[in-house]
Amino acid sequence: MIREGIKNLSEAERKIKDGIRSREIAQQRAKLEELEKKRKRDELNRERMARTLALLEKYPEELFLVRYTDYLRIEAKSMGLDIKGLNIVGKDGEETPGHRAERDFLNDVQIGPHQRILALRDKSEKTKRKVFADLVEYYGGEEFQKDEACKLEEFTSLYLYRMLSKRNSIEDVSFKTAVGTPLDFNFGIDGWVEIEDEDGHIEKIFFDLKTGDSRKDRPSPFADLVFKVDESDGKIDVENETNVFKIKKFLDQVVKIYENRKKDN
Repeated sequence: MIREGIKNLSEAERKIKDGIRSREIAQQRAKLEELEKKRKRDELNRERMARTLALLEKYPEELFLVRYTDYLRIEAKSMGLDIKGLNIVGKDGEETPGHRAERDFLNDVQIGPHQRILALRDKSEKTKRKVFADLVEYYGGEEFQKDEACKLEEFTSLYLYRMLSKRNSIEDVSFKTAVGTPLDFNFGIDGWVEIEDEDGHIEKIFFDLKTGDSRKDRPSPFADLVFKVDESDGKIDVENETNVFKIKKFLDQVVKIYENRKKDN
């Protein structure tokens, strides 16, 4: 019995040691993962700063650096609204259902409150057309786009890929959000679809998201198409039959625009 007791004790000690070792390994792994995330964030920040400085040098009269909360405050004031956190709200302190639906459906960009961003110094149409392509590349970068897929991508990327790949050599389809950026407030662009072919050429199709009865809203001149969906209490239900129809109609338009451009090229 003594031997058996010693054996059981040794086994228990071994399990305790194994448990401690497993926890230590898990802790070390967690630390390494956190360090890797930090390294990636630092790398993205360096890339963003380099691209920011390059665009400031290219457009010194058209662009300027501004803290994000200050930028939102400027845009809110121009519309007779206020800001709350990182959202533009009405005088009642509530975000409009349409804007809430945009963020829920498309996701907003990844920008901290004290982060400095590029904004338009001059908002003339001439300046907008001059800087548009570069700002699209800037805000479409990995450092601004969140890892979480927007609901549009979850619901439609495979569907759109299949539609396109039937007649074209498609390598990838992805969705980008512009919600919360100057592309949203100053250009009227809520997002765009990026379609990459097997040669690495990327075609961008820009859209202006409209919710509810938007017949009086003028579409943005920078949008290739208007994407209309219904919202309810600040949400866009992708399982709603009417919205499913409207989403598929939007995707049909995306395919048509893409194929027409391929023919022209």
